[in-house]
Amino acid sequence: MCDHGQVPEGVRATFFRPETKCCTFQPHLPNYHVGAILADTREELREGQARVREQIRQGIGVTPHHLGPSRKWTLLYTASSHESFGRTSALVCPYLDGGRCSIWHHREVVCSTYYCKVDGGAPGKRFWVALKDYLTHVERELMRWSASQVAGSEVNQPKVREGKLHLHELEDRRPPDEMYRATWGSWATREEEFYIACYERVRSLDRAGYARIVEETKEGRALLGRLKSARDALDVQTKLPERLVLHKSLRSLPVIQGGVLVTTPYNAYDSFNLEPELYEILGKFQPTTTVAATRKQLADEQGIEFDDALLTHLHRHEILVTAHAPPEGGTCDETEGPRAAQVCGTGRSNTRS
Repeated sequence: MCDHGQVPEGVRATFFRPETKCCTFQPHLPNYHVGAILADTREELREGQARVREQIRQGIGVTPHHLGPSRKWTLLYTASSHESFGRTSALVCPYLDGGRCSIWHHREVVCSTYYCKVDGGAPGKRFWVALKDYLTHVERELMRWSASQVAGSEVNQPKVREGKLHLHELEDRRPPDEMYRATWGSWATREEEFYIACYERVRSLDRAGYARIVEETKEGRALLGRLKSARDALDVQTKLPERLVLHKSLRSLPVIQGGVLVTTPYNAYDSFNLEPELYEILGKFQPTTTVAATRKQLADEQGIEFDDALLTHLHRHEILVTAHAPPEGGTCDETEGPRAAQVCGTGRSNTRS
């Protein structure tokens, strides 16, 4: 996502800044992740440990469940526009050290599942989203469980007033002592010890204990099922649909230096440079005609033959999407949006989360 001089002349493109990359995000590190960082003896964790300890010392975003950003930072991040991501130093992660992550070995779910580009097209993207959702559940359940195991009801996760800031939060100061001790109890000033104890509790879990806490819940079973389905879909040999059509919400730039630049709705950070002739031919695929009939017509009339692998690639990346024949005597209104390939003439849709 950084500018390597590969964009054709005349194309306006927005890149991530090399000093920020996609790290304009501050994670909520689960308590046991924080403990793992502090307990790690590897030399490459020294800088990360120092940064974690400094945040704990400041007392901002320090809670029994996680070590997170300040409420002020969270409001700024929520209010920032899409164009800010990857481009503003105002939101850069405090653990980013000269272009590298100082806590990489123990990064949390968002940092470990986010990719600006993915293999496998839309199915690949769906897999990483499903993994993020499942691991979010894992982290939430384990940090709650470990906190209760270490301190019982003595520690309390502070209540958050959505969209509101206390004076100390606005001024980037630690909470007043009374408020801080209401959160930490006798563990105030012993936060590092608490986090390491949470890590040891999670580390000692066997498979059965993990399953009981994480997977044998209604939400856990549902999320794990979605993850398995998304993973299996990566290995399935995609069968071409009977009918295909160019995605109506495909963003495209006109012919530039011998190509048409297209961006698929499922991933705004992944563009393809198609030959103008190919782009024009893809417009021949219509809901009123099957793929087989269109391929035969192109071969007979223009001597153009489409390889299955090319059509499959274009379909997996949602440049071509599944279409359905219009009802007899009816018309086809394919109004495809970025999150659904509208099924023509039947009222059904192929929706993905």
